[in-house]
Amino acid sequence: RPLRTAAEWRRFVGRWANVLAPTQGGRLEGKIAAIEGDDGNEIVVLEIDRGTPRRIPLADVKDARLAFHW
Repeated sequence: RPLRTAAEWRRFVGRWANVLAPTQGGRLEGKIAAIEGDDGNEIVVLEIDRGTPRRIPLADVKDARLAFHW
């Protein structure tokens, strides 16, 4: 399932996502921990490795989908 809007990101906090953000190092996968910031300037907080948070501006995300994580 693709994630396009900040509202969709908020809806799936706690779920895993696969994110393409070339300016942030390419493709990342992690748990959506939070969405921070004001309208138009949202930042996605992903927990990548054992809870390490990574903040990615939503504007830098080129493609994102919910991921299945076991």
